[in-house]
Amino acid sequence: MYNKLYFFLVIVIFCFPIILALFPWILIYWLPILVLILVIIIIFKVKKIGSFNKFRKILLEYPNNGINTDEIINLIAKNKEDNYISVMIEKELIKNNYTRKNNLKIITKRKFILTIIFSTINFSFLVGVFFHFPIYIYFLELLNIILYIVFMKTINVINVIKKEIKSRPTENISYIISSMLNGNIVYSSGKFKNCIFILVSIVLPLFIFFNPHILYEKVDGGYYVRFYTIGITNYQTVTIPDEYKGEKIIGIRGNVFKNMVFLKEVKLPDTIQVIRGGAFENVYNLTAIDLPKDLIYLGGSAFKNCRSLKSITIPSGVKEINGNTFENCYSLEDINLHNEITSIHGEVFKNCTSLVKINLPSKITEIRGSTFEGCTALKEIDIPSGVTRIGGHAFHGCSSLTKVSVPSTVEEIGSSAFRACTSLYSIKIPKNAIVNERAFKESPTSVSYIGEDNPTYNNNNNSVDSKTYTLYLNQEKYINDELRITLISFTDTTHDENIFIGMSGTIKIVTKKDTYYFDFQTSSPQNYKYIFEGYTLEVKSGMDNYIKIIFR
Repeated sequence: MYNKLYFFLVIVIFCFPIILALFPWILIYWLPILVLILVIIIIFKVKKIGSFNKFRKILLEYPNNGINTDEIINLIAKNKEDNYISVMIEKELIKNNYTRKNNLKIITKRKFILTIIFSTINFSFLVGVFFHFPIYIYFLELLNIILYIVFMKTINVINVIKKEIKSRPTENISYIISSMLNGNIVYSSGKFKNCIFILVSIVLPLFIFFNPHILYEKVDGGYYVRFYTIGITNYQTVTIPDEYKGEKIIGIRGNVFKNMVFLKEVKLPDTIQVIRGGAFENVYNLTAIDLPKDLIYLGGSAFKNCRSLKSITIPSGVKEINGNTFENCYSLEDINLHNEITSIHGEVFKNCTSLVKINLPSKITEIRGSTFEGCTALKEIDIPSGVTRIGGHAFHGCSSLTKVSVPSTVEEIGSSAFRACTSLYSIKIPKNAIVNERAFKESPTSVSYIGEDNPTYNNNNNSVDSKTYTLYLNQEKYINDELRITLISFTDTTHDENIFIGMSGTIKIVTKKDTYYFDFQTSSPQNYKYIFEGYTLEVKSGMDNYIKIIFR
């Protein structure tokens, strides 16, 4: 019974880190409850074990312990039948001079079969280490070890005899045990043979992958690198040759170097034309790489999560940067993009938190969704003429962004495109551009049109220039450090921004002193002006999802 508690604790100790790695939120919300449940289970099991050991001792010593038959019957009735059978088997084994040094042939055989299965799985997982499988896959190896230990302990003489007794309920227990022991006892536990198999399953992969291996795939025009295995002698550098079997190496398949977390340096031949998606994903320690001069295709997520990558130059043959290519490259400071690039897909530079400035190619026509989301160090961006759309979340969370040059060709600005750009106080956009109502959410941005004067405000005092401001629905606009306004509801039936009649809504005004709500109705002059704390707010005009206001 103590073995069961021991193995329960082993499983908990091994599984708990795995659970936390896969579900980290458990640490915050459920850890106290889990610890309490674990303590209750341990207390219950300890109490149960103590009760069983007392019961076992009494039965083994009976009838020499002075306890009468009625007491024994009552004691047996209070315990599980399974416990009683276990003790009786143990008692019979003692009578038959069976010791722990002995073993049944069937037990030795079953343990050997289980060891073969375990060793095969163990070999497979160790091979997976050299093929740099994802780290969560290695947790299955821990599970393999736990299950092996648990099953090896359950394969014992008492459990085997117990199973035989239950299959022969009409026969005498003593007879069953005697017949099983007769001629079936071996004086070797088979531990040595089992250890040899386990040792081979560990040493063989180390021998096979002592040095790195490159596995190639034949394609038209040459060879692709299909797999790369790390070696014991070298797991920090990779060098791909120019050719294999007399033919050029022209490509790298997807995920070839993925999860090589210790890789620091890569040397690729200029003959390579294609790097497929995820080729260097999760290579955390890679600081720099020279892409091949002949490269024409760079797959999505090729350098995703390369946290140490600082600089990279895109070769002139690459015309398209696919999605997530440099996502989460936290150290990326310098990227050189040539002007022949025609397309940059979504989330390419997402969370590149060290990127301060970037020159976009002149031939792109769209800033796609989340392209620069989370680039907290980005200070300015010059969007090339010819870009017609700025996608949703394109610059979301660029908290250092102070200057954005928007060309007159832009026709649409998507949802949350400049959301939480807390340093972007002003921007000029084309007058006819379609702007999503959430485009500047959580940003202090004053929007004006190209060719018109900027709305201005003074950050150093509480004065406001008599200027026109554009206020979009649900957009919070900072007029100065002590004054911000939000158009929280709006109805327009005029469909002409030069006609006042038919507009109504509510403006929320927050100052250091108070919060005001101005319900305006432009059907009469006295209902579209509001005076507070020395300011005058006047609704000038509106259309669809925005209004124009004047502060004095």
